[in-house]
Amino acid sequence: MARVNITPPMGAPLDAYYYNRAATGIHDALPAKAIVLSEQGVRLVSITYDLSAMPDGIPAQARQIIARQNEIPSSRVTIGATHSHVAPVALSGFSGYQLKGRCRESNQDDAARLPNPIGQAATSRK
Repeated sequence: MARVNITPPMGAPLDAYYYNRAATGIHDALPAKAIVLSEQGVRLVSITYDLSAMPDGIPAQARQIIARQNEIPSSRVTIGATHSHVAPVALSGFSGYQLKGRCRESNQDDAARLPNPIGQAATSRK
């Protein structure tokens, strides 16, 4: 099993509050954890991450990275959230959150950053 740190920077909006509450510290790092299974030449990857949810585009981009770097078809990659309500929130489109100012900017920055470390989890040896 491999682990990659996906902890966002300070200021990331926190989940479960439905108002602009930004992270002011880190209690525990947030990992993306991956396991690569192989049998008779067929490999698949399963990745979990400690967030409540993630916009569809981020896992899709991570699957493309995994396919390109590991020659594992994206159809053999599962990516899902542990559904933690005490982690930063990753949003796109409609939600109950009305992020403003730095919380909104931080969320957009994090959404752009996440596909690479999630994709790297499949090749990490940590």
